[in-house]
Amino acid sequence: MRNAGRIVLATGGSLGDLHPFIALGRALQARGHEVGIATAVDYRDKIKAAGLGFHEVGPSLVDLLNDTGMGVAALTEAIARSDRFLFGDILLPYAGAAARELIAATEGAAAVVGSTLAIGAQMAAEVHRIPGVAVSLQPTMVFSRYDPPFLPAAPWLKPATGGPQLWLNDLTRALGRMSTARWTGPMNGIRASLGLPPTTENIIFDAGRSADLSLGLYSSLLSPRQPDSAPNFHVVGYAAYDSETGAAPALSPALEAFLSEGPPPLVFTLGSAAVHIPGDFYVESLKAARLLGRRAVLLVGADGD
Repeated sequence: MRNAGRIVLATGGSLGDLHPFIALGRALQARGHEVGIATAVDYRDKIKAAGLGFHEVGPSLVDLLNDTGMGVAALTEAIARSDRFLFGDILLPYAGAAARELIAATEGAAAVVGSTLAIGAQMAAEVHRIPGVAVSLQPTMVFSRYDPPFLPAAPWLKPATGGPQLWLNDLTRALGRMSTARWTGPMNGIRASLGLPPTTENIIFDAGRSADLSLGLYSSLLSPRQPDSAPNFHVVGYAAYDSETGAAPALSPALEAFLSEGPPPLVFTLGSAAVHIPGDFYVESLKAARLLGRRAVLLVGADGD
């Protein structure tokens, strides 16, 4: 019997992928829905502390480290350097098992909401014939021809409304589709094992297009909805959450004192993943703060820099 109010949110990745889904889950819960988040076991305690249900889906960080033979910094560097590594070596090898776990977690649910990295979410929606919602947490995953992301490997990509630059953007996107088309076959293999028909959608460039609703959970200041967006796509803004225990976040007394001693500082942060591979980020941040004559707070992670 389907629970008309139960919604499963599926995500994977770092805290930058998890926190918006906790915020979304708490908002849905406040509106009377029963909410569970499906993700790696590493986040179980944090999710439960936020007052939400938890479903274990996908590999843990320990699984990834053991299977790749890498440390946290090396794994982070490899993912940051190559989408081929992220999708080909990290997501796809676990996708079949994760899809089955997510199908089990969504049994009887009213809807499933999945991030770009939760590539089994749409399959679960199709299997159960329930609404599926796709969430992009940054404009990069939308990859508009008019407002393409900045990519170190393709520095020629720039915003355009027409002319040679738009043609160059289109050519780059076409080449990107060709180089990532290799993943459609493995995805269709997983779909076939679940009794689903094959798809021609590209795992990167068509993410969210077949969902009933697709949301950009980021500020329109980063990128408003573009003319080539899917009809079901809407930019709705950030979903903010910042707590370890589910309680209101609290700053350390030393940081509180620093903030009260002068004008608001600049804040430099790399998030919970890239903080493991900072390079010269903090050195350059300090240079910028000194050139501007501004106070600064540098968030360097639990192990410092």
